Amino acid sequence: MALIDVGRVCVKVCGRDAGGLCVVLSAPSDGKVLVDGIGVRRRTISISDVEPTSTVLKVKKDASSDSVLKELEKADLPW
Repeated sequence: MALIDVGRVCVKVCGRDAGGLCVVLSAPSDGKVLVDGIGVRRRTISISDVEPTSTVLKVKKDASSDSVLKELEKADLPW
């Protein structure tokens, strides 16, 4: 089991989106992942810019922004 995998919920810790909740949408490649979420713009970022949580959502690789937001709302996370 990888620490950073597709569907993993993370908190963005760097940049202007810091503190936002995001979901990993692509497998790590060259130390980078695609993320999208609440308070986080959809973009490719460095793995070191996120802090993984224990929550994993059922989202497909490269899922749409709408489906990511729906899954985050269903998860009823404490943020």
